Amino acid sequence: MKRISIAAACMLSMGVEAADLTLKWNNYGQPFGHNIVAYCGVNGAAAREITSVAATETTASFFIPVTAGDTVRCYVRALRLSDLALSSPSAAVVYNATVTDAPAPKPAPVPAPAPAPVPTPAPAPVPTPAPAPVPVPVPPPAPTIPIGSSNTPPGISGLPLARIAYGDSYSFRPVTTDADGDYLYYDITNRPAWAEFDSVTAELRSLRGRPASYDIGFYSGIVITVSDGHTTRSLPPFSVEVYNPGAEPTVTPPPATAPVVTAPAPTPAPAPAPAPAPTPAPATATANSAPTITGTPPAIAIVDSVYLFIPYARDDEYDLLDFSIQNLPPWAQFNRATGELRGMRIMTPVGWIKRPNSSDVGVYRNIIISVTDGKKTTSLPPFTITVKY
Repeated sequence: MKRISIAAACMLSMGVEAADLTLKWNNYGQPFGHNIVAYCGVNGAAAREITSVAATETTASFFIPVTAGDTVRCYVRALRLSDLALSSPSAAVVYNATVTDAPAPKPAPVPAPAPAPVPTPAPAPVPTPAPAPVPVPVPPPAPTIPIGSSNTPPGISGLPLARIAYGDSYSFRPVTTDADGDYLYYDITNRPAWAEFDSVTAELRSLRGRPASYDIGFYSGIVITVSDGHTTRSLPPFSVEVYNPGAEPTVTPPPATAPVVTAPAPTPAPAPAPAPAPTPAPATATANSAPTITGTPPAIAIVDSVYLFIPYARDDEYDLLDFSIQNLPPWAQFNRATGELRGMRIMTPVGWIKRPNSSDVGVYRNIIISVTDGKKTTSLPPFTITVKY
């Protein structure tokens, strides 16, 4: 049998043709903390993992097909190579050998005797721990307000109409405020199908021609919410009943009875000649009624605070309404769809600027808000706003 051996305190021995190949090494009594992996390659081929053994082992046996003249390259690798007492300092200890006809293999070297076990020192006496001190209860710290938390939640109030006859119009707009002058967002939950919601003004109003007879019923759990982008507030849930006014019970008093008097039958008078039929008056078209507008604008605006006024307007014919304003103050903005008059908020590179501010202090007179249905126009009385600190 052809065999080869490797020096440097290690040995690689193998049979010539697909037989017992053994790789040996010496760890000098210092086992690794990880497994040892053996790699082999034949005739320049890339070395591949052949087997893996425990860190305490010093040999690895495996099979690999070789013939005379083949060059075999083998090495072992551990994750902590500093613990492996081999002669090569490289990252992987490599051995190269050529298979040739050779005498019988040399006997395996006698392993060095295992080192004598180190005597285990007697355990030191464990000191008795001192008794733990009795903990003194500490009162909880007083609540503190987070630094920088200066936002004031928005306010919302109002009492919705709870009952409406079908065919009548419905309108409810809550009153909302925000001390910081933040832009307010509105939302609604469980909106009735016969109504629409204005997310700019928070007005809940009936659609044109609604509620109708098929909308009769009870609509509950309606919630209107306002948010300033930081905090949300809501009205309590409310309900609206649509009823049929013709089905309302009425009490009719009993007719009065009179005594029956028997009298002689009167002598019939001759029938008068029939009068000529009156000529009917020409039909006239239904007159359009002017829209109505009500509300009392705040007379004073405080510098760097929110100014807000929304009039209430309606039209009996459900015509689309359009609002306008005369003598709009330069620090305010006006919404033609809702009639809302509000102090401006301007975004600048240094942040939001609220108006009115100190440059707007003064008196603004003869402000008029009007509403029209396209045929007739109605206005609020002229009013004045005084801006002051």
